[in-house]
Amino acid sequence: MQASAKTYYSKQQTIPLQNKADSCIIAKDWKQALDLYMEIIDHTKSPERRIIQNAAELSSKLGNIDYSMQLLWRLVSSNPNWYLPAPLDDNFMPLKSHPDWTRLNDTITSRRNHIEKDYDHTLIARLKRIRKADQNVRHEYLQAIKAIPADSTKIDSLVRRMTYNDSINLIEVKDILTTYGWPPRNIVGNNASTLWLVIQHADTDTQKQVLPILKEAVKSKAVKASQIAMLQDRILVNLGNKQIYGTQLYQDDNGKYQFYPIEDAENVNARRSEVGLETIEDYYLRISTFY
Repeated sequence: MQASAKTYYSKQQTIPLQNKADSCIIAKDWKQALDLYMEIIDHTKSPERRIIQNAAELSSKLGNIDYSMQLLWRLVSSNPNWYLPAPLDDNFMPLKSHPDWTRLNDTITSRRNHIEKDYDHTLIARLKRIRKADQNVRHEYLQAIKAIPADSTKIDSLVRRMTYNDSINLIEVKDILTTYGWPPRNIVGNNASTLWLVIQHADTDTQKQVLPILKEAVKSKAVKASQIAMLQDRILVNLGNKQIYGTQLYQDDNGKYQFYPIEDAENVNARRSEVGLETIEDYYLRISTFY
């Protein structure tokens, strides 16, 4: 009997699975998250690197080291610039018992040393610390608002922590921008994205001041055009104007997500494509099924 052809999911089918898996990560439901990532990998022709790496990390954490090693070799073989950062995350420690670990680790270490030879590791450590302060409390907040019943005291406390962290982080980010400008990829890799995260939470005047720096940085690929688009939209919406790329949403009285008004909405997907954003339909699906 002839085997049936393998079924691959469309992007619209994988987005809710990715969002559910990411939510499970935040809730520390490791097994459910891994099952979802494995389903995506098995039914997607070209899974995102993030999905494969998350599945590899969870597999190692849960004791399936053979599958974890398989996924890591897949990343090494298909992506010449991919490697695991140092120090190695604790979740990958079980892999050290695998007979092929030394060969894999030597390959990754050699690649890392070559790519990071000119990195400013002091600045990178600072950026990682800022990112952790920015993201950890937001993950806690997402869990708190989804809890049933909701703990309003806890939510209020987390909002105060977010506000405080944002103010401290913004001081640090302004200092970094004054000292370095927008740090280029050849000294911080992808870690400059931390600056963008903090600026997204800043006041509108600060965002307007930083926007020209971002526009200059995109020329050297230190910043993605999509990040500039999101910041432009946020500034426009905060000033009461129509957004250009359709990246800003709000929840109505029924808890449903709605887009703030969009300039020339009929052609928004063409503009989104120009800056590397997914279609507005896929974006809405991603937001509405995650939050």
